[in-house]
Amino acid sequence: MDAKLQRFLQWFTSNGGYLNPHVQVQTSEEQGIHVIAKDTVSALHDSSEPFPIVTCPLSLTLSYLNAASHPDVHQTPSPAASQLLSTSDRTTVGAFLLMEQKLAGEGSFWAAYIDCLPPVERLTSPMLDGEREGMWLRGTNLDLFVESSAVGVRRRLWREDWEGAVRVLGEKGVDTAPFTWDLYNWAMSIFSSRSITSRGVIRNEPDPLPLLFPMVDLLNHHPTARVDWHFDATGAMTIAAESPPKPGDQVYNHFGPFPNEKLLLGYGFALEDNPYDEVTVQLGGIRPGVHELLRASLPERFPGPTLTPESVRFSLIGSSHAVKGYKDSPLPCLRGVPPDLFAIMEAEVRYGRMQAGEGEEGVRMDALVGLFGMVERKLEGIRRWDGGVEGEREERGRYARIYREGQVRILEEVMGEIEAYLDAAWEGGS
Repeated sequence: MDAKLQRFLQWFTSNGGYLNPHVQVQTSEEQGIHVIAKDTVSALHDSSEPFPIVTCPLSLTLSYLNAASHPDVHQTPSPAASQLLSTSDRTTVGAFLLMEQKLAGEGSFWAAYIDCLPPVERLTSPMLDGEREGMWLRGTNLDLFVESSAVGVRRRLWREDWEGAVRVLGEKGVDTAPFTWDLYNWAMSIFSSRSITSRGVIRNEPDPLPLLFPMVDLLNHHPTARVDWHFDATGAMTIAAESPPKPGDQVYNHFGPFPNEKLLLGYGFALEDNPYDEVTVQLGGIRPGVHELLRASLPERFPGPTLTPESVRFSLIGSSHAVKGYKDSPLPCLRGVPPDLFAIMEAEVRYGRMQAGEGEEGVRMDALVGLFGMVERKLEGIRRWDGGVEGEREERGRYARIYREGQVRILEEVMGEIEAYLDAAWEGGS
């Protein structure tokens, strides 16, 4: 263990934190700081008891609560963050507190922890990507060159929150020069990728609240890790594995069954062969007459007279997805297509036939052709940028590449299954 990690571990345990003695913290170029099982863990393999990995007391957390002087957390001066309590949201306040502590250097209570946080040049969030890394995201839902994309919207909101907070601080006489946009972007990326959202477990704080739990946030995510998160009455958080790990294995956390789009945007990484990966597609609109038909046939998705973004947003999945395929698919070739999405495509065709005074014959085939075209356009929107990403293999673009290639793979698979069905049907009818 290097000196920086040793210092962090000493600070953590001397202030009430617990790290299982059968694990150790180490660092590598590929994995960053992570946790592995020691050889001594082999003595526990006959145990059927859960394996507690780490416990972090609430008193070591860093969040809005410190700026608000909550009695259960460390009390620290926060001349900037404390001025934002009544004007900014809790995450923004927490980010300004983190910036204050980083700027304080060795004067911060969390100095040993902050020293182990990745610097901005090591963060792989698309929120921090430049033009070269961003080429991997062109045409996807995370296209950072498009203001309406998930990345574009989040960047705009972060920028607005930062500008608003800086304006308030300036009006209150606080020197805002140190609180740069780049530093705020780093702090928000740290909160986005490493914080835990408490839900009613903190005394006198019933609303959800993002907190940084030192040491807990060193555990990397694995989609099949079986762990339990537990908050005790004091707000301390424990992560325990369902059973002891094997010697030398990395000890993982499990953030949730998330697709690569959510992992990359929120946590700054993506997984090869993610069993929960998917492609999100959103319909541009539905004609009023079709909407009325759908309110009758799909009342749960369309309960009212107004369309919502959620009602026209769907997830396409590949054959390697954990659930393999959607239940109740009307055709085998639609295994990766939500049944409600195809129902909308059929309703669009059926309504057009009704308006033209035509019958029902061929509705399903026309709906399949329309669905194929929609998926094809989504794929073409990504593939048209193929030339711009050739040779882009540097570390900062690695996760964006994994995300992009997963999106292409799923779209091609869904298209291939529909195309094979259509070809067989047309050949059989000829």
